[in-house]
Parts: sequence; structure tokens; C-alpha cells
Amino acid sequence: LTDVIFAKEPKQMQQLTQSYRSAIEIMHFANEIIAAAPHGRFIPAEPVLRSTAKPVVLENLKPKELPRVLADQILKLKKNGCKTVAVLTKTVATAALTHAELAAELPDTTVQLITDLAEDYAASIFVMPVHLAKGLEFDGVVIADCSAEVYQRTDADIKLLYVACTRAMHRLTVLYSGTPSPVLSSVKPDTYELVTN
Repeated sequence: LTDVIFAKEPKQMQQLTQSYRSAIEIMHFANEIIAAAPHGRFIPAEPVLRSTAKPVVLENLKPKELPRVLADQILKLKKNGCKTVAVLTKTVATAALTHAELAAELPDTTVQLITDLAEDYAASIFVMPVHLAKGLEFDGVVIADCSAEVYQRTDADIKLLYVACTRAMHRLTVLYSGTPSPVLSSVKPDTYELVTN
């Protein structure tokens, strides 16, 4: 089909590398994530000249603490000016569980679970699996669990983490319990702020 439509024009492929969504610090962190891919060659995205705080990585959380800490981080992002906040999980099942836990932790706050059947985005706080966040953007993003059991050092998991990171325009927070994902362990420490719980 390409040969018919563009028969008289020379063919070229253009690699788009400019990122207009995420601030510089978030893109530096995300580029470190995608650079960890064992296969494939990825060209790092070049961020626009808009600066914010470095991404925050909260470590040493106990699994039972995750819902409370997650709720605290959402409220902190809202207090710091994030009008929209997304909590991103790896799977649909984890998104549903996280949504239920957040509803219990934030009983006076509307938290919307986004599924593949969602037709509107009426709230300002959302919980969804990463694959449904592709193409969307939020002022703040929290990656709910970036532990070694959840994200492995595979191309698929690395791409999911990259997508999760690049949904954030202004603030990015990454939580994990137990051992961090080997992908997170490969990120240069000067690209984020490490907070020990």
C-alpha cells in the first residue's frame, strides 16, 4: 500500500525523540528505565525545558503499609498542586485491589477505578493498570509497587515502567516493598530522591 500511495515520493522514516509531556527530571529517570532493556535499541527522549522536583522513590515499605503510604503520597501530591493523580499498577487485578484499599484509606475522597470499559474520567484521582494509561497524562503519578516480584528485567516490564513514568507531567513517585525491581536498581541514583520509610 505504501508503494502505491507514495510511489513518486522518496520514503523516509523519522524517529520522534522530543517529549513534551514530562518535565526534565522525570524524563531523565524514564530514560534510565528504558536503557535497562536487555534487547532492542532505544533512543532516549529529549525533554522540553521544563523543570520540576526529581522523582521520589520510597523504599523499605512493608506490604501492609502500602495502602496507607499510597494514600499519604496522593494527598501530598494534591497538596503540592497536582490537580490529577494516577496510581498505576501492573495488572487489572492489582488495580482493583489497590482501588478498594484506597477507598478504605480515603473514605471522603473520590477515587475512580479505570477499566477497559471506562467512558469518562470524572474524578481527579485514578487507579488503573499501566496499559490503560498509555496516551494519557496526569499532573502526578504514583507507581504503586515497583518491587522485584512485580517488575522483572524483561523488555515487556521495562516498557510498562517507562510508560508509567512518562504519564507524569510534574511529579512522579515510585513505591516498593521488599526488594526493588532490578530495573529500578539499574537507575542512576542521582536521577531521583530516595526516601527510606
